[in-house]
Amino acid sequence: MEVYNHAPLGYRAEDGKLVPIDEEQRVVADIRQLRGKGLSMRRIADDLNSRGIIGKRGGRYYASTIKAILDDDLHDRLTA
Repeated sequence: MEVYNHAPLGYRAEDGKLVPIDEEQRVVADIRQLRGKGLSMRRIADDLNSRGIIGKRGGRYYASTIKAILDDDLHDRLTA
């Protein structure tokens, strides 16, 4: 898949292609796992922030960030 904008959490752009970043892939997996356990998006963001996990652009996580990550089917498409 070619990159035309900023790379999403879990990937970096390299020569116009998305390349997985293991550490960020684990964060995405954590987010999905916590959501699967029934945690709200706000609670997931609070959990990541309390653990000191920095967002893709160097900032905090918010419920809207978590929603965007969960709504993005990119991870499913690239691993299928």
